[in-house]
Amino acid sequence: PLLRLAKALENFEPEKPDIDLPVTRQDDEFGVIEHAVRQALEQVASYGRNLREMNEKLEERVRDRTEELAGKNGELQQTLEQLQQTQKQLIEQEKLAALGSLVAGIAHEINTPIGVSVTAASYLSSTMKRIEDLLAGGAPINEAELRKSLEKGIQAGEMILVNLEKAAGLIHSFKQVAVDRTDEVLRKFALKPYFSELITSLQPELRRRKVMVAVEGDENLMIESYPGILGQVFTNLVFNSLIHGFESQEDGRITIRFATHENRQILLRYEDNGKGMSEEVRRRIFEPFFTTRRGRGGSGLGMHIIYNLVTHRLGGTIRCESSPGKGAAFELAIPVEAVNEGHKKV
Repeated sequence: PLLRLAKALENFEPEKPDIDLPVTRQDDEFGVIEHAVRQALEQVASYGRNLREMNEKLEERVRDRTEELAGKNGELQQTLEQLQQTQKQLIEQEKLAALGSLVAGIAHEINTPIGVSVTAASYLSSTMKRIEDLLAGGAPINEAELRKSLEKGIQAGEMILVNLEKAAGLIHSFKQVAVDRTDEVLRKFALKPYFSELITSLQPELRRRKVMVAVEGDENLMIESYPGILGQVFTNLVFNSLIHGFESQEDGRITIRFATHENRQILLRYEDNGKGMSEEVRRRIFEPFFTTRRGRGGSGLGMHIIYNLVTHRLGGTIRCESSPGKGAAFELAIPVEAVNEGHKKV
């Protein structure tokens, strides 16, 4: 009987409702065992049926839920795409609005030097025409009058040249907003002599504004980078100080410090003792088209160009520190060896 019972248990399948125990019921120990096993197996079979029903219901709920979630996911995806499209439209609208404001400001700024140039050119042309008419008619011209006409003509020519250069500078700044990747020279150079040469080239404007510039750092510290780009960055920083920081003051001071930094970087710090800026201006300083001098010659491109040059061309970072009345500081971290992205190397 025990062997037959064991065989029945081996062949037992909970999924089948019928239980076949080939054991004759007796009142002895075998009968008790058979009865207990039969009850246990019936309970297991019942549990199996309940579990199967629950699994079927769960699978059905999972399918329903999956279909529902798929539908929700599709709606969310569609909503996300709409939001992304709306975001792009808003960004483009903001760009267009800012660009419109910028174009209006630049158009006004360019209009002034062009207008002065036209007036001076007209005066120069009329002066030369008068002299030509006198010579053609054979009328005598005294030396004093001729000298006076020539002096005015030279002054008019200089006025035309200065104003056209100003207009060209404004147009050049406008074109540089995207900072196109041009063919640049990558070379190894010492920072301190390089900055000394850069400041020397800016001395005429610095002397006129009575601004002193100090360069502090290791005389022999070398870097392999793009000197043209680095020069443009610090030239723009200097003129930013002259135009904004020292707008209503003279005897300003600018300090440029540099030293080696972690992760094979050079840390450059530019500081001025100008009027500083508010927290709102500081936070927006690198935004394109942002300026505090709209209508007074500010295009809002200078600091944005600096940010693009440092981050995209030099492969570094830049941040600004400032508060009202305490000047402004710009801290740059650039690689000791810049990445050569197909540029010339000397």
